[in-house]
Amino acid sequence: MFTPRPRRAIVRKPVLPFVLLGLATALGLGTLALWSQSIGGDELFIDNASVGFSLTQGEVTTLSTGEPVGFTVGRSEAEELVTGGIGSPSIWAVAVPFTVTMGTTHGYGMDYSISAEEFDELTVLGFGGASPAFFRVHELHDCTPTATGDNYLLGEVIEGIEPGSYKKEIHADHWCVVFTITPGHYRNTVAASGINVLGISEQSVDSRDSSWEAYLLPDPTFEPDVTITLTPLVRGES
Repeated sequence: MFTPRPRRAIVRKPVLPFVLLGLATALGLGTLALWSQSIGGDELFIDNASVGFSLTQGEVTTLSTGEPVGFTVGRSEAEELVTGGIGSPSIWAVAVPFTVTMGTTHGYGMDYSISAEEFDELTVLGFGGASPAFFRVHELHDCTPTATGDNYLLGEVIEGIEPGSYKKEIHADHWCVVFTITPGHYRNTVAASGINVLGISEQSVDSRDSSWEAYLLPDPTFEPDVTITLTPLVRGES
C-alpha cells in the first residue's frame, strides 16, 4: 500500500508585468495560465516520489506527494463581487479559477476530490444561503462570472490517472468556482405636487435626481476566509 510522504513545497514564480497589464480586468488569467503550464515533469515529483499532486491558484502553486492541499477565498473575492455588481447590477458574481495537476509513475494511479467549508449566509460569498458552483473548464480564461458548466457535487471522486503505467503520467484539470448572489435592493422615489403662484396645479417629473436606490449586503471588508481543499486519492496498480 502506498504511503504518501508528509512533505509539501510551495513554488513561487515572478509575475510578468506585461501579462498583467493586458489582462488586469480578467483576474490575471493570463498569468495563471502560464503558471499552470510550467508545472509538470520532474518538478511535480518531489524528491523522486512515485506520485505528485499540485494546485495552482492565483500566483502560488502548492506541491504535495499525496496529502491534501487547498486555498482560501474571502475578502478579496467578496470585494470584487460587490464592486462588479455595483458597476453591472445584473451580475452579482465573482469567478475563481484554479488548476489541478497530477503525476504518477511506478504503476500508481490517482483520482481526487474537492471539499469546502460552509459559507455563512451572513457573509457576502454565502449571502442568503447561496452556494458556489464548481465546474471544469477547457481553458482558464473560460472561467468568468457568467460562465456555466457541469456542476460538480462536492466530495465526489474525480477520475484522474488510471493505475498500471510505469512511465511518468501527467494529467491536468482546469476548474472554475463561481459565487453568485442576489443582494437585497431598495429603491425610493420622491414626488411633489402643489399650486403655483398663478393658481395652477403642478406635479414633479420623475428623474434621476428624484430617486435613489441601495443594495443591502454584508460589509465585504469583514469577509472571513473559507478554505477549499483538494484531496488526492492514490491508487495502487490494479
